Amino acid sequence: MKAWSKFYDFILPELSGQPSSLLVDQKLRDAAIRLCQDGRVHRNDLDLVDVVAGEAAYELETDDPQNIEVHEVCEVWFNGKRLTPRTPGQLSYLYGQEWQTKTGTPDCYMCREPTVLTLVPIP
Repeated sequence: MKAWSKFYDFILPELSGQPSSLLVDQKLRDAAIRLCQDGRVHRNDLDLVDVVAGEAAYELETDDPQNIEVHEVCEVWFNGKRLTPRTPGQLSYLYGQEWQTKTGTPDCYMCREPTVLTLVPIP
């Protein structure tokens, strides 16, 4: 990865005054984070998760938690089958109100938080 100072020639002519390099570095970092989040530029495959019978929710972690955060789950696979993302409303429609306790082979998933994956039905 390049040092933020490599981008100064592109940024400094647009700024008024003499901002500190620390402030410029922070603004460049913020812009890079926004680009990766909003533009979905940076994608990672996460490590496989060991699924445990009777457990539906799994905390998603990255290899480098200090520099990479999970912001969105794009796809989930279970036993070679791609699972369908669902909302709580869709799950209630498909399985009724007991979707939260239904057990079986997962065929869909839900992420109420970006870092928590819930398999439905519960394996």
